[in-house]
Amino acid sequence: MRILNGFFSALRAPWPALWRAAALGLVCVSASLSTPVAAAPIGYSVRSDADDNLYRIDLSTGVATLVGPSGFSKIEGMAMSPAGSLYAVDPQASSPQLLRCSTVPSSSALCAPVGATTLGIAPSTSPVGLAFLPNGELYLAVNATIYFVNPTTGAAVNRGSPGSIAIAGMAGTAPTPSCASGLFALSANANPASLYCVNTTTGALTSLGAVTPSSLDAGFDADRTTGLLWEITNGNPSQAFSIDPETRATSAPVVVTREGAPIGGFEGLAVEPSPAAVAALDPFSVPTHGASGAALLGLLIALLGLRSTRNARR
Repeated sequence: MRILNGFFSALRAPWPALWRAAALGLVCVSASLSTPVAAAPIGYSVRSDADDNLYRIDLSTGVATLVGPSGFSKIEGMAMSPAGSLYAVDPQASSPQLLRCSTVPSSSALCAPVGATTLGIAPSTSPVGLAFLPNGELYLAVNATIYFVNPTTGAAVNRGSPGSIAIAGMAGTAPTPSCASGLFALSANANPASLYCVNTTTGALTSLGAVTPSSLDAGFDADRTTGLLWEITNGNPSQAFSIDPETRATSAPVVVTREGAPIGGFEGLAVEPSPAAVAALDPFSVPTHGASGAALLGLLIALLGLRSTRNARR
């Protein structure tokens, strides 16, 4: 706003002052078109080894906010659909089903079965992986078997077994040079854990290498905006960090806290894609994609035209 006021004042000033204002406006517009900055994603996870509540977690700071009770005693796999719906699985239920969970804070149970159809798997104490691909396909990993799941009915189809490898979590993103399917899996009960690419047709796993730091059990998902993988450990306290899917380099872990106190026992992770990158604002806070930014550019063009006309008449 200060910049626009300066322009209007300059219109009543001699031409040199007017051109100084125009130049200043051009500098501000150029500065505001700087390198885009992407916000860190938000994750949802259940403290299945503690209070069975669902939490909303800022993955850049580790700050967790209580959403409410999940309504289930052992939620493990979690995933966020491209439409923004949260899904989960409790593998220890008598007849495991696909669950849909609300992310609106409540004191009532947040998760409920998608329908009457069961997943067709036996109750299990094994870790569970659940992940959406960007195209909306949903995959489940449990008992060393990969399933394709209908997110509307909850029915599961066996896609194959990766052998004896236990999977702690799965993450879906766009295809990468190292993983054509875009479906990644993180091994369980191993330290360090290994990262795998999942063949969505056969269920076969291709090893991509070790990931450190790691956990014997962890929540795992991907930020579909940036392509980064994210992990939350279930120790006490839990930690969160990102993983580059190509290099397997990890970010510095952040401790998960609630109201300033470290907490742990998280299992399963669903990442809400971070907002698309936005242009960083310049010190004068001139919005380049808003009305005032467009007006500033239009005024600058008009000034150039007036100056050219004045010169032509001399």
